[in-house]
This record gives sequence, C-alpha cells and structure tokens, in this order.
Amino acid sequence: MKHILVIDDNRTSTAKTVDALKGSYRVSSAESGREGIQILKRKAVDLILLDYVMPEMNGIEVLKLLKADPILKKIPIIFLTSNQDTELEAEALENGAVDFIGKPFATKTLVGRVMRTLELEDYKNDMEKKVQEKTEEIKAIQQSIIENLASIIECRDSDSGQHVRRTSAYVELIAKALQKDEIYTEILTDDYVSRLVRAAALHDIGKISIPDQILNKPGKLNREEFEVIKRHTVIGGELIRESLRGVETEEDMDIAEQIALYHHEKWDGTGYPKQLQEEEIPLCARIMAIADVFDALISRRCYKEAYTTDEAFSIIKDSKERHFDPKITEVFLKNRDAIEEIIKQFNDLEEMGERVV
Repeated sequence: MKHILVIDDNRTSTAKTVDALKGSYRVSSAESGREGIQILKRKAVDLILLDYVMPEMNGIEVLKLLKADPILKKIPIIFLTSNQDTELEAEALENGAVDFIGKPFATKTLVGRVMRTLELEDYKNDMEKKVQEKTEEIKAIQQSIIENLASIIECRDSDSGQHVRRTSAYVELIAKALQKDEIYTEILTDDYVSRLVRAAALHDIGKISIPDQILNKPGKLNREEFEVIKRHTVIGGELIRESLRGVETEEDMDIAEQIALYHHEKWDGTGYPKQLQEEEIPLCARIMAIADVFDALISRRCYKEAYTTDEAFSIIKDSKERHFDPKITEVFLKNRDAIEEIIKQFNDLEEMGERVV
C-alpha cells in the first residue's frame, strides 16, 4: 500500500483525513513539521499532506525545508489547509507543492485528488525509468561503436586492439585513486570521471590518417616521418569534433578532444603539438598520457620488444616531473598492485581467445 504522511497539528482534522484514506492507504501522522521530518528520515513515504498553520514552523517553512533536501524533495506534497488565501496557494505551488486543497473538504474530493497525484507520480517515475534505461542503452551502443572504431585503428598499429581497453582501465583506476586521495577534486567529479573513461578509447583516433608504411615501420622514424606521426593528435581532435557532433554531449566532446589533442604533451613543456607545460595541459590528457605510455612500454610493437613490468614502472618513476604530472605519477606508482591485476586480467582474456581459436 502507498504510504501517506499527514502533517497537521489539528487532531480533529487529522482524524478526518486519516479516516478518509485509511481504507486504501497506509497513513501516518505528525503534529508538527519537525516531527514530520523525523518520521520521513525513518520511513519511506509516497505522499505528504501538509497543513499551513502549525507550531514552530508553518507549512511554507516546512515545504521549503523538504524541497531543500536532495532525497525528501522527490516526495509530492499537497497543501491541506483552512487558509484559502489565493496568495498562500500561489506561494505553496511556487515552492514545489503539487496541489492545494481547502478545508473543510469533501471526502471524495480528497480521495480523488490524492489518487490522481499518486497516479501521476507513478507515471512520472515510470517515464523517468524508461528514459534512463533508453539513455543507458544508447550510451552502451555509442561506447561499443567508439571502442570498435578505436580497436580497428589500434590494429593498424600492430597491436591486438586490447591497448584501447587496457588504457581505459588504467585511466579509470588512476582517476578514482586520485579521487580517493582527494587530489584534483575540484575537477574529478564522478560525472567527469565517467566521461573521461568513455573518452579514453578515442585518444589515438587520429592515427586513422597516418600511412601504414609510417605507422608500422620497424625501427626508428626519421624526422619527416615523426612529424607525420605527430599530426595524429591534431587530426584526432578535429575528427572528434566533426564525427561526434550530435552524437555526444558538448562535455563529452570537450574531454575526448582534449585527450586526443594533448595526450603527448609533457609536464616540462617538451611534448607536442602545443608544447604545453604543467597544469596548462588538461587533467584528462595528463591522466591519459601516463596510461598510454605505460601500456606502450609493456607491449610489443613493430619497432620494439615489450619492456618488463619492472622496467616500465621504473621508466614511469624516472619520468616524474619531466614527462608526467608528479601527483598523478605518485598515485600511479602507489597503485602498482592494481595496475598489475589489470595486466593479468587482459593477458588471461587473450590466452582464452587464443585457445578458442
């Protein structure tokens, strides 16, 4: 049964309200706003019937308190009062009440409007749930497309395609570890981290424009070839702007563009394409940089053999304050066990894939 809370200091009025509703609903009552709020903290309530004239706080004051609470504000509130001043009704509705019923009321009127309010609330909640489910479904499809596209690009780079997923896993671990240690908290909100992890897969999308003979050249690139490779950052940023417009939000595109454009910048200003330094480099790109370099170190590529995990961690440590943000580097090194667990999980998946083939 739906649970209704009546907040009214008039016992006669409360008794009439409870009697009208008790056959169809579970009804609780409180004689003041303060008592009502205490009940709401202990029990789940589907609807509040709120009087205006009460001790300590009047109904409008109680209404404002409830609407200021991130959880309680979701409960629909009907004003139920003998004060039928039109200005009071307007003030109640402006502050979030869904209806206004004057006393004395006809039982059928009260029951009908309570029923209508609860039905509308159920409909709203159902629609919100369906919208959320559809949004999550669309996000999953978008992410799958992004990851598949990124994997195709990585496969051109003589990689198994797992680089995209491994680096995304490292990025998520680093970002959440920074949150836990309260580093860059003004930027690293949960929403930002979610967008960052999604965007990480696109960091090398600009490589789609690099010729195979350069991308897969064994050995060291000459100066002209390296200049061509460097262009993948700028091209990647442009591609994201052109291809994701209308598909991703502006916030998603901003982070994805910054990652693609700046993940080869270095803390000391010697990176590319803009030679940004320190915190001029967007945080998302600084996180991506350490994840990308680490995974490249432990991976076999056409131009090099894989480094051992120990060697890779040592290189990352030595690159602190030169290539990488020192705060991010410390967090990365501190979470070595978790990083190695990610490596193991992906190695196990690749081995399983080979056995299936």
